[in-house]
Amino acid sequence: MFTIPQVLFLVLYFGKLLTGASFNGHFIGNSEVMQSLGGMALKQDFFGSLKGMHTQPPLLNFLFGIAILASESHFEIIVQIIWLLVAQLGLFFLTLGLKFFIKSHRITVALSCVYVFTPGTVMYALWSYNTILVQSFSIVLLVAFSLLLQKKWQIFSFSCVAFSSMLLFLIRVPFNFLFSIFLIIFSWFMLGKVYRLRKHILMTLVLTLSSIAGVQLHYFVNFNLLSTSSWTYDQSLNVLKRGLETFEIAEIARQSGCFSEIITKGPWQPIPAYPSCKDGAERVASKEYFNESTRANHLNSKEALLGSLAIQKVLFFAMPRYPHAYFKVLFGTKDFEGTVFNYFGLRNFSFTPLKFFAYNLIPILFAFSLLIFTIYSVFTFSSGISKIRQIGALAFPLIITFYMNLYALLGESVENERIRADSHPVTYFCAILLLARVFESLGTKVTKRSNSL
Repeated sequence: MFTIPQVLFLVLYFGKLLTGASFNGHFIGNSEVMQSLGGMALKQDFFGSLKGMHTQPPLLNFLFGIAILASESHFEIIVQIIWLLVAQLGLFFLTLGLKFFIKSHRITVALSCVYVFTPGTVMYALWSYNTILVQSFSIVLLVAFSLLLQKKWQIFSFSCVAFSSMLLFLIRVPFNFLFSIFLIIFSWFMLGKVYRLRKHILMTLVLTLSSIAGVQLHYFVNFNLLSTSSWTYDQSLNVLKRGLETFEIAEIARQSGCFSEIITKGPWQPIPAYPSCKDGAERVASKEYFNESTRANHLNSKEALLGSLAIQKVLFFAMPRYPHAYFKVLFGTKDFEGTVFNYFGLRNFSFTPLKFFAYNLIPILFAFSLLIFTIYSVFTFSSGISKIRQIGALAFPLIITFYMNLYALLGESVENERIRADSHPVTYFCAILLLARVFESLGTKVTKRSNSL
């Protein structure tokens, strides 16, 4: 019975294929796509092209390269199989997590099946971008960390936290090295007195921490980046600029010739577009270091990197001075729709109320669950320490859910509903967990009253 959601997923997945759908391999080795390296470069110099790539975290193109090297003629089907397996892994952990926090086996399976039917769940397994990877490894992280808090399956849980943290760091910018390293070390300290397999725990700790530190050191030494993407600065400026008034943009431009050129020409420009910024360009690796990555995709050139680094100074100046701009970015003005509008898919679709509810079932369910949990907690807060501990146990699920959804709103200014999809399993799991805590507490109170009669 536990595998019913997996079977249902496969039925829907292959049903789509049989009715005319196909796996979208658009991102695989396509140098015309911003996020991808060229397939020819990956084949001829796999590590060389990855070495000089500064625009994206490395895992996505690493997987593409492995598939291309394995079979030049069947690389797309290899990626499709990997994506399907990763999707099934995420669904398994979602069901596993619900099973630990919901007493009824049937309700657990039913709720997992509801998630399978949620719009987009199967679709992202048929799309060769990183969404399904982020979805699956983020729910692995959340469920494993929650189990570790409960002192359940400690070795297994710690291993899952460590490896999912590392993979998320390698695939998505929001899971930066500080977040990942802190989470792994914190999880290690949460382990109880596990005397068995001490070597396994230590090996996992050393392997994941050294991998994260090594990759980040590479990005810092060669690219002067404290993230795994030079687009962090470009995207941040793009979002901030959208919420600024005309006179505020003019104020920034007046600070220097460099600032003026960046504000006028906008982000995602090579350093020659900002000639006044050249003198202050940070030291990065020599131009030859970027030969293969630039051949794979011109956006990975040294000039593009220096252009991104120049934007950093503008952000350091503007972000603390104009925080109110983000409020406009969220809710929009008479001149543009805010990211909340995009987040709910209203930019790309004309929804009827029913379609709107179905498409946004997960965030609506989370908002409803949070409201119910908050109301219940306020009215029963007199129960003291036990209530505080109960809320504390929900802290991490709530933090990661809010964090991923906030990034979907403020990490992008147009494709917010796509980035929101990264958090779907985490948001759904957290929503069910909140409701489960309320019903569990209500059931406990009813039982106590019945026993006292």
